[in-house]
Amino acid sequence: LCTEVFHDGDRLVLVAAGPYGDASGGAARFLCRLAEQLLYGALQRTMAARMHLASVQDAYCDLQLKHQRLTQALQRMQELDRVKANFLATISHELRTPLTSVIGYSEMLLEGIAGELNPEQRDYMRTVMEKGEQLLSIITQILDISRIEAGRVTLDRQVFPLSDVVEVAVSTV
Repeated sequence: LCTEVFHDGDRLVLVAAGPYGDASGGAARFLCRLAEQLLYGALQRTMAARMHLASVQDAYCDLQLKHQRLTQALQRMQELDRVKANFLATISHELRTPLTSVIGYSEMLLEGIAGELNPEQRDYMRTVMEKGEQLLSIITQILDISRIEAGRVTLDRQVFPLSDVVEVAVSTV
């Protein structure tokens, strides 16, 4: 007894069994059907494995593309961060120089080098000097943050009186 196994119109195998001595050929038919079922099962598993492999390969390609895009984005962000740090350092330096002069001239005026100031002028000049020193402190803090981000500074944590901070904040307001 012979049977052929086909898939998509293509003959995969020819199964032959027999003779087994029984007149009806039942054993041969049973073996042929069994072989056919085993082959179809193997074919289904093979096709499923191929589909799974193709799916995994597609997912891997997508992951590689996403990884490449993320790597490029990270490089752009690092470059922008470097540009930002350079910008902050340059701007801070450029602001610091004239501000130091403003504070210096304010101190000289308060000391009376250009002549005596009346009490109201002294108050105004103290305010100018204090605000200049606050601005200088902010600029210094910006420079410090840039240095910290660049890894060029380590923090030295210390206890300090909170009242000093509150006093500065209240005088600013």
